[in-house]
Amino acid sequence: MGTATNKIIEQNELLTLIPHKGKMFLLNRVILYDLETLTLTAEADILPSCMFFDAKLNGIPSWVSFEFMAQSISALSGIKGRANGKPVMPGFILSISNLNIETPAMQRDETARITVRQDCIIDSTFTFEGEVAINNNIIATALITAAEIPFSSVIKDTK
Repeated sequence: MGTATNKIIEQNELLTLIPHKGKMFLLNRVILYDLETLTLTAEADILPSCMFFDAKLNGIPSWVSFEFMAQSISALSGIKGRANGKPVMPGFILSISNLNIETPAMQRDETARITVRQDCIIDSTFTFEGEVAINNNIIATALITAAEIPFSSVIKDTK
């Protein structure tokens, strides 16, 4: 059993841990992580400032849950990398399977609680179980397969 760290990581620090920036940065905070069990719980506040906010729904479509999960995976990777003295690595979603969404939208002023747990690793490919809950009710679950790729292999030298 791992030792969970419940130090809250707010947005400013999160920006140093994941490559998402600007309007695509969706998480508000990390509230719990465990580097032994490779789990993380984050939160995203459902506000009109979110790029996915839909006034007709008075909230965010629940399909955005998979992006909350993906950014939570990225945060876990960033925290793990920082603990090991490594730079932030971009991740790429290879597949999303068994996506189950229970409600059409997350409503304004609610807080989505996102939990991800690494299930399997093969080379630089990772599989995670993820879930999103509102008011302790799970509204979305998925299995996400992602890969980490070093910046040096995706950024060409311009000299």
